[in-house]
Amino acid sequence: MVSNNYKQEMAARLRDALKASPLSKKAIERSMGVSYTSVQNWFKHGTIDDKHLRELCDLLKTDYVWIVAGETPTGVREHTSEYLTERDTLIAVYDVELSAGNGMEAPEYIETKKKLPFDSQWLQKHDLKPHNLMVLYVAGDSMLPTMEDGDSVLIDKSRTKIIDRKIYGIVLGGECKIKRLSQKFDGSIEVISDNPMHTTETIPPSELEHLHIIGQAVYRSGML
Repeated sequence: MVSNNYKQEMAARLRDALKASPLSKKAIERSMGVSYTSVQNWFKHGTIDDKHLRELCDLLKTDYVWIVAGETPTGVREHTSEYLTERDTLIAVYDVELSAGNGMEAPEYIETKKKLPFDSQWLQKHDLKPHNLMVLYVAGDSMLPTMEDGDSVLIDKSRTKIIDRKIYGIVLGGECKIKRLSQKFDGSIEVISDNPMHTTETIPPSELEHLHIIGQAVYRSGML
C-alpha cells in the first residue's frame, strides 16, 4: 500500500512541474479529457493512476521517474529528435578523451557534430550554465570504480579552482587526464586515481605551469 506521505511528496513534485509549465489546470483538463476534480486531486493529493500520470508527465514535459521517485537516474538522455523537449539543453561533445590511465597526447579541443541533451531544470538546480559546459569521454581504468572506460563526463569549464579531492579534467605535461586533485600546504598538487592499482602523482610548485585544469567533472554517464 502506498503511504499518504509518498502521495503528498509526489503531489508536491507535480505542483513544481506545473509551475515550470505554461499550462494551467484548466488546460490540462481540456487536453486530457478528464474532470477538473480529478486534476485537482492529482496536484493536491497525488491521487493518480499510472496511465494518466505518464500522460500528464508528457504534457508537462517533466521526467516521470523524478515525479514518482523524487530523483532522475540520469541527468542526460541520448539525443533523439523524437524525445527531445523544450526543456532540453544540448551540450556539445568534444573530440578529446580524458585518460583514466597514464594519459595521452592532448589534441586541440574540436567540437563534434554530436550533442547530448541535458534537462534545463536539472542544470539550473546544480547552477550549471550551458555556455560553460562540454562533454568529454573517459579512456582507461585508473578512476575505477567511479568512472569506467568509455564513460561520458560533463565538465564545467568555469570551475577551475581546486576543491579538495574533487574530480577534474586536466592537461598535465601535454597529456589529457581525469583525476582527483588535492592541493597541499606547500603549494604542491596531488593527482589522485580512485583505482588503488595506480599511484598518486605529486606536482611540486616549481612545475605547476605544466598543469592546466580544463574544468571540474560534475556528472558522468555510462554503462553499468
